Amino acid sequence: MALSPLAPIGQRQVHLDFHTSEHLENIAGAYNKDDFQAALKIGHIDSINLFAKCHHSWSYYPTDIGRMHPNLNFDLLGAQLEACAEIGIKTQIYYTFGWSANDAQAHPEWCVRDREGNFLTNGSLPEDIAPSDPLPGFHWKFLCPNTGYHDHIIAQVKELCERYKTDGFWFDIYQAHRHCFCEACRNDMKEAGIDLDDTAAVETFNASKMKAHCAALRELITDYHPSARIFFNGTTAIDGGINFRQSMYAQNTVQDLEDLPTVWGGYDKLPLQSKYFLKAGYPITAMSGKFHTAWGEFGGFKHPNALRYEAASMIAWGANCNFGDQLHPCGEMDVATYKNIGEAYAYVAKIENYGVGGIPVARVGLWRSLDESCDEGMAKMLLEAHINFDVANFSKDFAEFELVLIPSVACLSEADAERLNAFAKNGGSLVVMGAGALSREGTRMLLDVGADYLGEAAYDVDYSLVSASIGEGLVETPFLNFKAAMRVAPHADSEVLSSLREVWMFNGELSHSP
Repeated sequence: MALSPLAPIGQRQVHLDFHTSEHLENIAGAYNKDDFQAALKIGHIDSINLFAKCHHSWSYYPTDIGRMHPNLNFDLLGAQLEACAEIGIKTQIYYTFGWSANDAQAHPEWCVRDREGNFLTNGSLPEDIAPSDPLPGFHWKFLCPNTGYHDHIIAQVKELCERYKTDGFWFDIYQAHRHCFCEACRNDMKEAGIDLDDTAAVETFNASKMKAHCAALRELITDYHPSARIFFNGTTAIDGGINFRQSMYAQNTVQDLEDLPTVWGGYDKLPLQSKYFLKAGYPITAMSGKFHTAWGEFGGFKHPNALRYEAASMIAWGANCNFGDQLHPCGEMDVATYKNIGEAYAYVAKIENYGVGGIPVARVGLWRSLDESCDEGMAKMLLEAHINFDVANFSKDFAEFELVLIPSVACLSEADAERLNAFAKNGGSLVVMGAGALSREGTRMLLDVGADYLGEAAYDVDYSLVSASIGEGLVETPFLNFKAAMRVAPHADSEVLSSLREVWMFNGELSHSP
């Protein structure tokens, strides 16, 4: 699908969370337009995500489709949009999808179910929480797009499009790896002849329903706002590779890469994600938060130096910047937060034109296996060695690379392997980690590495003996590998640089093979 002409993306964004329970009183009672605008100016903000509907299901404007927060007595969303327009700040409207507590309570038929028919939740169900627990963990029931919930969302987003001017929409909680077996999905799968025990078929079915839902929303929005940015959050996460296998991100006009590095993926996640989506041809935004331990904690502050470091890294990796904040239920902006963010964004304003949208160029290519630990492990080794790299998956013949690295998981198709073998025969170099040379079934070699596959490791550990030609600085005796390698037999004309020694029993005692 060709991308529509986009409204300009803010390079210094804030994601202003506003999830407020019905038990909270006088919602946004302290909101003041002048104070709101002043905080955004202090923060050097040029774009902001504003809430239309939160995880509790409450809307923050007078709606005829959803339910306005019972303790909000004015159009907060409209007031914020108007305030931003006055000072030239771009806006995106936030709308939750996957978690919507009161919708789930009122419409259990809209909820995602597991194979046994139980609600699929994030966190513990109320009946599992001890009555004596003063601070129980949160829980959210997931909702399914293959139900009347889809029609409800379409109607409310149409209402928002008709009432408000905005530069985009930001939809939350789209996670295709959570398969649904609700009544509607079961009936549709049965009608389509899908075996419920066929995991791959169920994955494709569930993904197709979510993609159809996203496509309908995108078509609706572009009818009203042709240049609107549209993003479905969760579709750019790894999550077992399902989002990538199913191209869940294809309905996004921009790709926001959400992370809270002090809690979730660390600072090594963004380089690989940014390279992937820039190479795929998308504008990208890196998302972090102003807080430390949770998304939306009150009273949490990263030091301005930390925010400046993160922001500079985002620009260096070609991304626009976005820091998450959470508006207090009273609606009053926290000036200290925007002073901190402002220190980072004042620096970003000086450098943003030199990095955002830059396309990676490197002579080393890293194949994206879509196994999170393998991919990020390889990327981390390259980053620590100060070796620049690019994502190799989008290359036709790898001619731009001198070397391509394949991570240690069976991830290649027959066509991928054929292109990589041709690259090596034409003088390119391959570095293949373990099972990366195997077919996806893990039964045979796809890449010509000068060896035949014999099988998986026979023991839980083994030993390596490195040849003198590459062994400088290493011990000359076999040393322990805490994770055993697969077994291969080198071809007669292959040069062996390192060999394995396996453990074996001799007179009842554990030793290693000669």
